[in-house]
Amino acid sequence: LAVFEWIPNYSLTVMADPPGAGTITMNGTPLTLNWTDQVIGDVNYAFTTAPTAVQYEFDYWTLNNHALAPDEFSTSVNFTLTADDTLVAVYRTIPYYPLTVLVEPAGAGTVAMDGTLLALPHTEVLLAEQTHTFATDPTSIWSIFSHWEADGHVITPDELAADIELTFLEQDTLVAVYTVIPPSPIT
Repeated sequence: LAVFEWIPNYSLTVMADPPGAGTITMNGTPLTLNWTDQVIGDVNYAFTTAPTAVQYEFDYWTLNNHALAPDEFSTSVNFTLTADDTLVAVYRTIPYYPLTVLVEPAGAGTVAMDGTLLALPHTEVLLAEQTHTFATDPTSIWSIFSHWEADGHVITPDELAADIELTFLEQDTLVAVYTVIPPSPIT
C-alpha cells in the first residue's frame, strides 16, 4: 500500500513597483518580473531586492497574507508560504537629471565641478536639488573667460563669475564661454 502525503501548492506573484525599479531574487535565483507561479507551500522562501538604477531607492515590501522577517523595510526578507499571495518591492523614485558641461570654443578653458577637473565635454547624471560648485580657468594667455550659459538654472553669484554655484533642478547644459584672442606674430 502506497501512502502519499499531500503537499500544498500556492500561487505566488512577485513584482517591483514602479515596474522596472528593482530586481528580486528568490532563494538566490533572479526572477523575471512580474513573476507568477505555483510554489510548494509550508516552505520558507528568502527574497532580496536591489534597485536597477540610481534614481530608485528601496522603500518597503508589501505582502497580503504573510508576515515578513525581519520586517518590511529590509531589502532581504523571508516568509513561509501558507496561502496564495503577492509580494511587492516598493521603490521611491529619486529625481536625477543629466547635466552636460562644455567650454566654447572647445579647448579654450577647463572646468572643475566640486573641485574635480572634468574631461570635456562631460555629461553626468546628478541628483536633483543638490548644489554643485563649478570653476573655470583659461588654458592659455590668449583665452579670456567671458561668461557661463545655462538654459534652466540660476547661476550664483552670476554668469560673469568664474567660480559659481548651481542648484540642479532639471536637465541642462552648462557652458563656460571664452573669447580667444588670436596671437599676433612678432616681427
